[in-house]
Formats: sequence, C-alpha cells, structure tokens
Amino acid sequence: MSIKSFLSGGVLFSFLLIFATCKDTEENNILKVAINAGPEGEALKTLAPQYDKMRIQVIELPYATLREQLITALGENRPTFDVVMIDDPWFPQLAPQLTTLVNIPDSLINDLVPATVRLCRIPYGNGDLRALPLVGNTQLLFYRNDILLKYGVKNVPTDWSGVAKIAKDVSARRVSTAGPRVYGYAIRGRAGAPIVTDFLPIYWSLGGRLVDDVGNPSSGAVDGRILAQSLKIYRELKDASPPGAANYDWSEMTSAFTNGFATMQLNWPAAIPVIDSAILSQTGHRGWSVAMPPGMVGRPGTSMIGNWLVSVPKSSKHQKEAEEFIVWVMEQQERVASAGNPPTRISVLDKLAKKPGSEYFGVIREALENSTPRVRSEHWAQIEDAVSRCVSGFLSGQLQEDDAIRLLTAEIDRVFK
Repeated sequence: MSIKSFLSGGVLFSFLLIFATCKDTEENNILKVAINAGPEGEALKTLAPQYDKMRIQVIELPYATLREQLITALGENRPTFDVVMIDDPWFPQLAPQLTTLVNIPDSLINDLVPATVRLCRIPYGNGDLRALPLVGNTQLLFYRNDILLKYGVKNVPTDWSGVAKIAKDVSARRVSTAGPRVYGYAIRGRAGAPIVTDFLPIYWSLGGRLVDDVGNPSSGAVDGRILAQSLKIYRELKDASPPGAANYDWSEMTSAFTNGFATMQLNWPAAIPVIDSAILSQTGHRGWSVAMPPGMVGRPGTSMIGNWLVSVPKSSKHQKEAEEFIVWVMEQQERVASAGNPPTRISVLDKLAKKPGSEYFGVIREALENSTPRVRSEHWAQIEDAVSRCVSGFLSGQLQEDDAIRLLTAEIDRVFK
C-alpha cells in the first residue's frame, strides 16, 4: 500500500470515527417518547419542545399500533422507547417490563387523586410505582338539560332505574308534533370495548363484580342476580336509544347527543370540547351538563376510570433522564390541562373548577375519586371479550337472561383456571 493510500485511508477512518462519535453523542441526548395519536397525547406533544434538558423525539402512533409496538418492544427488551404512554388496561401486562420510579417528589404524589395513583402500582393499590397518571379520563353522565327541561326534568336521577324511566318517557313522545323525534338515551352498543365500557358502570353501580379481587384476581365473582338486573336496565336504555344504537361507537353516540336526538349518555371528558362547540353553534347557548354516573337506591354510582399513564421501560438507556422528564411533565399539568386532557392533580382540578364555564372539572374529580378500574390482569382482553359477548348477545336476543349469565360466569372462570 502506498503512503498516499495509507494516509487517505487513515483520514477516511478518522472521519468515520468522528462521524460515529458525533452520531452517538447526538443520540445520547435524545429521549424517544411514544404517545397515542389522539387528544390524550396532545399534552406530551405540546410540552415536548419546551423541555430544555434533552431533545425529545415524539413518536406518535395510532391506538392499536401503539399497543402492539409496546408489547413487542418491551417484551423483547429493545431500547426502542425511553418514555411510553400506556392506556391503563394495558398496564398489568406491561408492568413487568417497566422500571420502578424512585425519585418522585412526595408533594407530587400527595397532590394526585389517590385512585389515579393506584392504577400505577404493581401489585395494584400499594405496590411498586411504575408509572404516573397523566390524563385523568373517567366516565361522566352527559345530559341535555335544555331538552330535558321541555319534558319537565330539572335534574337527572341519581339511580339507573330512574334514568331508564326518564329515557323511556322521553322516547315515547315528541317536544312538539312538528319537531324531530327525540330519544331519551344513546348507548354505545358496538361489540368489543365500546359496549363493555358502556355497560360495566351500570353493573358495578348495582354492586356487581367480575372477579374476586379487582387488584389481584384469582377467580370469577359474577353475581347472577345483579347481572340480570343490569342487563334489563341496559336493554331499557337501548330501547330508548335511536335506531342503530346497538352499533354505535364513540362518534355516532356523541353525534346523536350533539344533534339533539338523544338526551343522555355515558361519555368521557374528551367529548366535552366536541359537544360544547357543536351545541353552541346550533343553539347559541350551553345546553348540556354532566353528573356522576348514577347508582341505585342507597348505593352511590361509580365511574369507570380510564387514565393514560406515562412510564419508563426497563430497556431504556436513559432511565434517570426519562424519569426526570415525566416528573417535569406532571409538574406542568396545569399548562396543558383541558377537557380533552383532564388532569389528575387535585390542585389543578380544583383551580380549573372555579373558572366560570369549567365547573365540570369538579365533577371529573368526584368521578375519579369514586371510580372503579377494569380488572388488573394481563387477561383483561379475554374478560372484556366475554362481557361483550354476554351483553351483545342479550341485546340482540341471541342469548336469554340465564344463558348470558352462564356464558359470562363460565368464561371468566375459564380465564383463571
């Protein structure tokens, strides 16, 4: 080899070495953050460019894709992400691959609604803290007070039987002979997660359970009597809903409410901006309100909690920096809190609830405090499928009451056997 060739090769090698070193240094100063491509991810997306300790690379993924990639990357211990958004039903399955958070200020923990923190621990309730609750989703009862007043209804009932009765009465008559048909309710009846999230708050509020211990389940605990009562109420609500509601998902249900075809429904806080702007543009005034999900006589209602969590995978090469980032994000919660991104910190919820027009944040706090989580088990998807087939089969007439009860009981028992 000539001296010229040797020097050229040496220069090239040095250049490649410097390039590789610069590239490694650049990558070492980047936190890769996986978020849900939806309103729940907007908080992280908005805050990321304002973080000055490291550069944040936001990786925005659709709901199903995010879940699939988290299961794959974390399960194979790949350093694909440094911070991840997790829908709380996924947490029990992913928690073994998440790092325990050890440097979270007590002042932050004490300012969070306790029910939201319990979702972030494994075992559920008081185990290791492996996430922080970023988005305080929890179900609310939405109602069109402008329409209901025309039927003489000033306040929605606090029990499900009363809601079903009003829904039936509203559906049986019109505001006027020339007016459009108004229905008393809108179920979210599409099979799968939609009907399960719509039905379970009724079953829970009547005192029903799916498993023996929601935080550490080992067997089924379906109460046939309560399930039968809940199914009957849900069928009454379906019969008081617009035609086709058995196939409604979020958009169809919300549209029926904003267009005045339905006067009541269970929905998530993310619906508030959509509902508020649509009704204001049509009527010129705020004709809706929210309340806690009803209970039964002598028993308070419960909301289904559905928080979005932020966590650090064990496979991350920047665990310390990632933990610092999610603490910073939680400390900025007031700046990005909205109806679409309801906060989980008590101080932020209370402050927002005092603003005119934002009183619903007080109801969100109450619903969070009186919420019920979905079963904290890696087998939740199987349980959800069983509940869906039970309720959908009953509504369609394919299953009689006793058959629906036997199906759900047998399916849940099979999961734990």
